Amino acid sequence: GKQKDAFKTYLSQKKEVHFWYSGKDYHIRIKKVVIFPQGYAVIAPQIASYDGRVNVIDVGSGTIDILQVINKKPVLSKCISLPVGILTCIDDIQKYFRMQYNMELDDYSIQEVLQLRTGDLPEELAAATQELIREYTKKVLAELEQKGINLRFQKCLFCCGGSLVFKNYGDLKGENIIFNTDIHANAKGFEWLCRGMER
Repeated sequence: GKQKDAFKTYLSQKKEVHFWYSGKDYHIRIKKVVIFPQGYAVIAPQIASYDGRVNVIDVGSGTIDILQVINKKPVLSKCISLPVGILTCIDDIQKYFRMQYNMELDDYSIQEVLQLRTGDLPEELAAATQELIREYTKKVLAELEQKGINLRFQKCLFCCGGSLVFKNYGDLKGENIIFNTDIHANAKGFEWLCRGMER
């Protein structure tokens, strides 16, 4: 929130941008820049279905960002960003394999296990990787509890790409726990919000 105005100024510097992405040439005109709290875009399209309090837990590669929404309004003073995204888990696994097995475990092998596939890993190595992922999720969930998020009864929406790890390994149960594992959830939400503003 503190960086909002500076970020808006930075994004507004160029009114036209030309770039190449995935084999396609793009030329865009920036009409307006709007800033939303991290995670809000994910919940916005379904916000009418959420009553009371919901914690939006956006699990990214670098950070886990938490936004509390009460009665459909984001509570900006309760925004939290934890530097323990999925890359932390991957780094811990790679360090463990270097020390324990004197070997490098590549990202592909770890990603396979994160998604409940073992790929080409032998059973022993896959089991060790799974245990390290469980330890990571326990550590993060304990940190969320320390920050005042009660996972036993508060409504919690785990979202975006990294939420799949918590769905697969987090031992999270109860009707109060919701998962949106769509890696495009933020982008779809931003589009929905901007179309609404245009209307």
